[in-house]
Amino acid sequence: MIYHGCHGPQSGGIRRSRESIPPRLASFQTAIRKRYSDDQILAELRNSAERLGRSPTMKEFAADKGTQVHPQTVIETLRHVERREAGSGTRATPLRHARGAP
Repeated sequence: MIYHGCHGPQSGGIRRSRESIPPRLASFQTAIRKRYSDDQILAELRNSAERLGRSPTMKEFAADKGTQVHPQTVIETLRHVERREAGSGTRATPLRHARGAP
């Protein structure tokens, strides 16, 4: 074994205990695991639209310092909402694309 003592069942791998993780890293790890409801994500998108004065593109949403949700999370949520609403007869507002499509 090249890294004797670093890996394997006896050493427990190279995992750090929670206490040894620097506070900024621990905060980052917690933030990336945060879960949002569909309503929270849609509210973030609406708030971004209000700040911009129109519906943002995903590029604009990503650049918006006032939002906390990752753009990919918004995309996945809108797909989910669109599928859910397709069965109910209502329609979700589509995303604007960066190339100017409404």
